[in-house]
Amino acid sequence: MLRAQAGDRGAFAVLFERYEKPIYNFLRRLGMIPAEAEEGTQEVFLKLWGRRAQYKPGGPFRVYLYRIARNHRIGQLRRPPMDSRRWLASRQGQGAVADPAEAVSLGELGGKVHDLLGELPEGIREPFILRWMQQLPHAEVARITGLTARQAEDRAAAGFERLASRLRPAAGRKA
Repeated sequence: MLRAQAGDRGAFAVLFERYEKPIYNFLRRLGMIPAEAEEGTQEVFLKLWGRRAQYKPGGPFRVYLYRIARNHRIGQLRRPPMDSRRWLASRQGQGAVADPAEAVSLGELGGKVHDLLGELPEGIREPFILRWMQQLPHAEVARITGLTARQAEDRAAAGFERLASRLRPAAGRKA
């Protein structure tokens, strides 16, 4: 980041290549449709380039980048709601699997997880996504969300437990 901060576009391109997919996945898991997440990823990196002088060396770059992405998503949530037809159309054709039965099963599971993520309270959803889906350590989750490390750990665990309990087959649930 220090080279990019000095205006080195090649160094910035390396950062983009390294973090483009994780930021895209983060935005998708926060509820953006693919087209919005692609556009959002581009906007996050444009903001990063525009604010490169504000980055303070010594702080973890990944935390700085995820904060930009998080703030971008918060800004998106303040906009008018998305047309549901556009959202449904975006969920079709999200990759192919060789076995059609497996594709149906994975598609159903992915759709169920996506829906359940949307049901998690915001205070639990973000820490859960950052910890379990983006695989960031609790300390970084805490810095990104403004929580303590313990709060981040507790909330990520609560999200995991809620999703796990909702995904267990009905027969396997305790009475």
